[in-house]
Amino acid sequence: MSSHLVDIIPELSEVDGIVFKCFDCSFVDGHPEFSYKIRDGASNERLGMYILRKEGIFEILNDAAGKKIA
Repeated sequence: MSSHLVDIIPELSEVDGIVFKCFDCSFVDGHPEFSYKIRDGASNERLGMYILRKEGIFEILNDAAGKKIA
């Protein structure tokens, strides 16, 4: 999972053989909904943070560290 892929797209787009494809996605009532239709380009949605929060990863890390990190 990469939550910062959009930050390096300009550099990667110049490399021969690299193309970007993604599913259309929009958030409805705070949850992602996908069209399941592949389109050219990279998604601008940052689903990584949504998944980390949804799965309780920050709480797990906070418990392990004994402090609040996010």
